[in-house]
Amino acid sequence: QAALSVPRRAQGLLVLVALLAGLAAGLARLGNQPLGPAWPLVGLASALAGAAVAGALRQVERALAEAAVADPLTGLPNRRALGPLLRRELARCARLGDPLTVAVVDLDGFKAVNDDRGHHGGDALLVHLARAWRAALRPFDVLARTGGDEFVLVLPATTAEEAVHVLQRLRRVHPQRFSAGVAQRAPGASPADLLQQADAGCYAAKRLGRGRTVVVPGAADPHPPRAAGAD
Repeated sequence: QAALSVPRRAQGLLVLVALLAGLAAGLARLGNQPLGPAWPLVGLASALAGAAVAGALRQVERALAEAAVADPLTGLPNRRALGPLLRRELARCARLGDPLTVAVVDLDGFKAVNDDRGHHGGDALLVHLARAWRAALRPFDVLARTGGDEFVLVLPATTAEEAVHVLQRLRRVHPQRFSAGVAQRAPGASPADLLQQADAGCYAAKRLGRGRTVVVPGAADPHPPRAAGAD
């Protein structure tokens, strides 16, 4: 989608580069003729072309950097972006002493959607779902799409119990059923630890009948995972 295209401003700069480069080349070809006061135009055109090239390259580099960490379908952060985002939030919440919870969400029956409506219909569902969920979250919450029908929520300053209520709210804003696993930050937990625990909870929710949330206790907690809610 748009994440992989060069922005219009960069396209305009590239056109300007071509025009200025043509002007500089044309003036340079007249180098053997007495141009008199026209010579400064050659230097000006060359300088403008160089500045325009630098600006256009910066625009293209920014567009490529954004495309590398954005899901092209929904515009959400992708799996590549999730690691740095989660590391940053883990460090911030650890510094402030705040809880942090991660939820792995997997849609139920998404293959049937693709079979019934085609991949275009499945894509439309993912886009609509991402917009509805994003609107139901706080501005600093992170919603990422990490796979075909898999999403990850990073919820700063949120306990596992509060995250369950967040997921219940997401169930209300869209009828699409999903299974979810929830894991709260434990001291010393890494991004991989949290994602692995939440993913295990999501698999447990699938095994328990889908359409529910399973909270996975921290590594130091001796209690087994528990189902926290179902459709």
